[in-house]
Amino acid sequence: MRKQEGYTLRFILGWLVVGSVLLTAVIGGYWALRANMKSLTSNYLESNYQYAKKLSSNTTDLLEIMQHNINSMARMAGESSFSQRELELWYQANEHYFNSIFIADPQRRIQAVTPSQTYSLIGSQLTSKASIQAPA
Repeated sequence: MRKQEGYTLRFILGWLVVGSVLLTAVIGGYWALRANMKSLTSNYLESNYQYAKKLSSNTTDLLEIMQHNINSMARMAGESSFSQRELELWYQANEHYFNSIFIADPQRRIQAVTPSQTYSLIGSQLTSKASIQAPA
């Protein structure tokens, strides 16, 4: 019997099929992974954008409320003098917005302050640029 040399057609076709399947799987897996990563990145960025937008809106609302409270208090302080008790009531109503509240006269001297731990500030002169620029 003679020994056969070389590869048989069946062997070559078998390897061709196996190679095609493996190559198709690798290429398909690569493109699926790439599309999945692109989709995840896009969704992640969109989610972050929406969160930042909501956070910005909430911050704007909070600052508007705080500004309204300050304006109301300034208007009332301008119309009549504020007693320490009235200032403490304002502080209690707004302590989740402000850590302290004070009233200063046109010469930038502190007339009233709350909370009570800061009473030592009464009579102090404000020296910041903001206090100098503030309308009297």
